[in-house]
Amino acid sequence: MTINFKGISSTANARPRSFMGMLGVISNSNSNTCDNIKFGRSGRFPPLERLLRRGDFPTIIQLLKDPNANLDRWFDSEYNFVGENALHLIMRYGPPAELVTCLIARLKESGVSSQPEVTVDHRGRTPLHLACESHCEPAVIHALLETSAGALSARSKDVDGRLPLHLLCRGCKLPRIRKSKDAQQGRVVALREMATNITLLVGLSPRTACVPDYKHNTALDYIQNVKIEKEDEVCREIWEAMKQELTIAMDLSLTTATIQNSHQAGMVIKFNTECTDVDNVSVLSCPCGT
Repeated sequence: MTINFKGISSTANARPRSFMGMLGVISNSNSNTCDNIKFGRSGRFPPLERLLRRGDFPTIIQLLKDPNANLDRWFDSEYNFVGENALHLIMRYGPPAELVTCLIARLKESGVSSQPEVTVDHRGRTPLHLACESHCEPAVIHALLETSAGALSARSKDVDGRLPLHLLCRGCKLPRIRKSKDAQQGRVVALREMATNITLLVGLSPRTACVPDYKHNTALDYIQNVKIEKEDEVCREIWEAMKQELTIAMDLSLTTATIQNSHQAGMVIKFNTECTDVDNVSVLSCPCGT
């Protein structure tokens, strides 16, 4: 007999005790092992997405660190029907950096993917794309960038020609100012985290600031479209700092490209004095496409 769990509500504390008894779940609150979340005799664990919806990150981390836990169900085709892996999935729920690190290590150890951080979905997006679109905390962005394929994921374009940097800047929408100090403080924290994420992405690859998407918009274009009210001085200062960060990165990238082009052109001239066949000599192009 097969039980389908897809239609079960994922509410954390609203499950009938009798229904949990039917599933054979061992609910021992004093146990710190993984046995208290197994499904009866099958020994299978709850679906990953259900734990994510609960916000039960400690349990997921505990399972990922347990070498005896069979997590094949988390990594099978159930979550890959649109080309996503488990790393894509967790980015939609604002995971802690420890969870991201543990999942990457487990995916590599299990042989599911040697480079899960650059796996793309049906839209050509890497986990870093989704992390930037969901405005994950800077520690998560740093955890993705510090991997061996971090620089590659930062320069990866989706089907719309957008980099993770585009999605980070494009999704910045701030609510209007309210009298509540908590609301204002929340906006300040969100903008500061966004500024830190921009610094991480641009610091790793400055040329990404020059790349336009299919609408011919760069990250700076999206930042300039953010509406900051005059009364919100702190947010406006952070916003101006982000614009300056992107402008500096664009200038640095263009300067580097100019130096490389000049150096390469000098090599072409020197080569041309010795050989008339210069068709095979390539000159570096500007990252902006000019």
